[in-house]
Amino acid sequence: MRVVIPPPHREAVLRLLHDGHLGQTKMGRSYVWWPRMDSDIERMCQECQACSATSDQLPPVPLHQWEVPTEPWYRLHADFAQFDGKHYLVVIDAYSKWPEVREMTSTKSTATTAVFEDIFTAHGLPVQLVTDNGPPFASAEFQAFLGHLGIKHILTPPYHPKSNGQAENFVRTLKAFLR
Repeated sequence: MRVVIPPPHREAVLRLLHDGHLGQTKMGRSYVWWPRMDSDIERMCQECQACSATSDQLPPVPLHQWEVPTEPWYRLHADFAQFDGKHYLVVIDAYSKWPEVREMTSTKSTATTAVFEDIFTAHGLPVQLVTDNGPPFASAEFQAFLGHLGIKHILTPPYHPKSNGQAENFVRTLKAFLR
């Protein structure tokens, strides 16, 4: 449960929460809430000299503009979603936006490879697969699996989930549905 902070008290609450310089991701989100709270926290951290000096924030990566596929199943976007203690593999066709969602018993590369094998058997092979650099996707086993099938594996930059926006967006949709 979080306390909703009225507008006149937000700056004072921000200052109280920020005193320890825990960083914007840890700062009070689990205790208090108000509309546009994240942008207020981000602004305060950007204005704080101590936060700026110790920030390990990566520089922004230019957003990748994906070419629009001309046929279904040409490029797939994949990611894992975790909800209520369960893991799901989410695969989105960039052309049709068709989602494939599979509950996973494990997110290890062997299990991930087996689920992709099932998906490819049902729908055919894509030309490209876009994923993040998570261990199951970056593993030698998964790389060899895709290479053997002739699928070009595109890994998005670390810590930049927007590069795999199609999968990330559907993960949010899936979590909202599961609630």
